[in-house]
Formats: sequence, C-alpha cells, structure tokens
Amino acid sequence: MAVPEIEVEQLEREASDGAFVLDVRHLHEYEDGHIAGAWLIPLPELPDRLDELPDGQRIFVICRTSGRSRRATEFLRQQGVEATVVTGGMIEWIDSDRPVVEGSEST
Repeated sequence: MAVPEIEVEQLEREASDGAFVLDVRHLHEYEDGHIAGAWLIPLPELPDRLDELPDGQRIFVICRTSGRSRRATEFLRQQGVEATVVTGGMIEWIDSDRPVVEGSEST
C-alpha cells in the first residue's frame, strides 16, 4: 500500500502550526529525544489505543528511520485515519539539527 509521505522540513512547519505528531517508537527511544508535543504510542500498542488519536485531524507518524511509522501509517489509513509517514524519521530530524525534547513529556 502506498502511503503519503512528508519530509522533516515540511513536518517542522506543520508541527509549529499545531499538527498532531504521533511517535511510534518505544518509550526509551522517545525519552532519549522526541519532537516537542509528539504523542507517544508504541507501534505494538497502536491497535488498542486508537481512541487516543484526534478525530478528523491529519496525523504525522514518526519513528527512528521510517520503518515502523510506515507500518503504523498503513494500519491507520486502513482504519480511516488521515495519516502521513515522516520520511527519514527521528534520525533525519536530529541529523538536520532540529530541536528535540528529552524525557517523557506528552506520553
């Protein structure tokens, strides 16, 4: 299944405008550094936590490199959620010197 994609440059603009960013990594990865305001739902928990996602809002899904976020985006789109994968993931975000937050804020 082909899924919509967004680059980190575009995500930074969307996030600054209040977009919903869903981080599907494990808690320890999230605590090591995540996008400010990103909501954590680890990929294995996603099917049981769909009710935590906002209704009718586009969701930008991020992980470490894009593998888990691509699977999460495919799953969400099958559920009727407007989801978009962030290509390059947090590795790309960090490598491009974008800000990260450490700790478990927004879990």
